[in-house]
Amino acid sequence: MLLLSVLASFLVSLRLARLIGDPLVQLAAVARSISIDKDYSVRAQISSGGETGLLVNSFNEMLSQIESREGALKTALSSFEESEERYALACAGANDGLWDWNLATDKIYFSPRWNHMLATRRANIGPDGKSGLAIFMPTTGAGARGITAHRENKTPEFVSEYRMRHKSGG
Repeated sequence: MLLLSVLASFLVSLRLARLIGDPLVQLAAVARSISIDKDYSVRAQISSGGETGLLVNSFNEMLSQIESREGALKTALSSFEESEERYALACAGANDGLWDWNLATDKIYFSPRWNHMLATRRANIGPDGKSGLAIFMPTTGAGARGITAHRENKTPEFVSEYRMRHKSGG
């Protein structure tokens, strides 16, 4: 009788483990597949009740939110790329020399047109702000104090105007 009771308990435990374990193994397989394929439209099709069913439903809701955010991100990226292309075309069409100084990284960019206007080669201008802007910004005086104040976030903007000399002297 004891053997029969132990055997019955074992079979019930085995059945209970399968009821809980199998859906979790299936859910893990779906999650692994989604992770590899990056297809967030897939949903777990596991029929289970109780806490496991709640877990599957929560998992599927999470996938819905990820899919929605992925779509919004793709739309925003596409819009950004279009805007960037329009900006590049406008800058090229304006035929102006442009430069941009990233104060956070201290990297400076001079457009090819800027270099052409001054007959300057990029190799002659350093990649950092200090050496890059040294060719037309003073290192002392009001201009230097103004840029220093701006870099230290003491002013909301820095506006300055300089004349630049072409390589030929003009």
